[in-house]
Amino acid sequence: MLKIDQSFTTAIGTDAVNSTVTDMIIALGQRLNIELVAEGVETEEQARYLRRHGVPVLQGFFYARPMPLRDFPKWLAGSASPPAHHNGHIVPLMPLR
Repeated sequence: MLKIDQSFTTAIGTDAVNSTVTDMIIALGQRLNIELVAEGVETEEQARYLRRHGVPVLQGFFYARPMPLRDFPKWLAGSASPPAHHNGHIVPLMPLR
């Protein structure tokens, strides 16, 4: 597993050098057939970019805030509102493809 650090995820959509490094990490993982995980996903733009570039696993505040383990089963089952909010609205989970 190759984890893409939040500092690289944050650079998506900017002119920062880290944005280029993000693309290189994705290409390296794919070339070596290593599962990729992106951490620190906070925006829909980041999530869409990573999905479009073949990153199958995303984690970050865009999906949910940290929560106590006892709350996770309810959140997963959908009986409780997910703790992720963006501009006051609950953010839906994005399908894999």
